[in-house]
Amino acid sequence: ERMAHIHQGGNLRLPCGQNRGSRRQAFFQPARCATAPPADAAAAAPLKQPKTPKTPKQPGGKPKQAASSASSPEEIRAVRLQKVEDLRQAGEEPYAYRFDRTHYTSQLQEQHVGLGDGIEAEGIEPVAVAGRVMGKRVMGKLAFITLRDDRGQIQLYV
Repeated sequence: ERMAHIHQGGNLRLPCGQNRGSRRQAFFQPARCATAPPADAAAAAPLKQPKTPKTPKQPGGKPKQAASSASSPEEIRAVRLQKVEDLRQAGEEPYAYRFDRTHYTSQLQEQHVGLGDGIEAEGIEPVAVAGRVMGKRVMGKLAFITLRDDRGQIQLYV
């Protein structure tokens, strides 16, 4: 006789150790035990094979790749140089060589120190700030970006 035991999570477990999912599944789908042969062996579904153990990783944590599938550094460099040349022929400069910064982050903070929370300054000219994006938090249509330069950091509302 196959008696099911309820264990944590409300799932049913057969005495042989085979899980059976939820109570509803156990009610509508009769349980098959791996240790007892089914009544009709021809109609029984084949049991799942146990998973094979994973092979251990190579030292360093990365699996080794075949040398034929990877490009050599010379080939990668040649492709990159060709892309640069194609961009220049199209009239574009592939490397930005100049950015005109109008303010540092500390200057912006000093200018707007008296501005209250949620208040926007009126009549302010656009500014150009250069720095590194240190954090980005997107909440639907709203985004906050933390920008840091060598003199401080500011939070942008986008």
